[in-house]
Amino acid sequence: MHTIRHTKNIYAGVSRIISVDLNAKRFDEAKKFGVTEFVSPKDHDKPVHEVLAEMTNGGVDRSIECTGSINAMISAFECVHDGWGVAVLVGVPNRDDAFKTHPMNIMNERTVKGTFFGNYKPRSDLPSVVEKYMNKVS
Repeated sequence: MHTIRHTKNIYAGVSRIISVDLNAKRFDEAKKFGVTEFVSPKDHDKPVHEVLAEMTNGGVDRSIECTGSINAMISAFECVHDGWGVAVLVGVPNRDDAFKTHPMNIMNERTVKGTFFGNYKPRSDLPSVVEKYMNKVS
């Protein structure tokens, strides 16, 4: 849910936030954080990236995967729009998992990024964050 709230702050003016979760009961809670639509893969007979492509006329602009499930990571990448879509992988997969996708997904100018700290660079940025916290600066 924090990721949803953070997304609304980064991408001001976003009109749609689609949450994907196996548990449809989470939609009511997600709406409080700005989710406008909800997709449960269990409700569909096709891969979730195909469902999202149909809903969005070709794919989403950005996707963020937070579970660490390798299948969710692949879906997050495969649901972004050709040419400009960006998937950000936050969740940590199992050590032996392999990220497999068709090479055309990359050649079609989709982007995948991984992150542990968002855009922070721990060595250069973390000291200033600690200093601001210690001085109670927001």
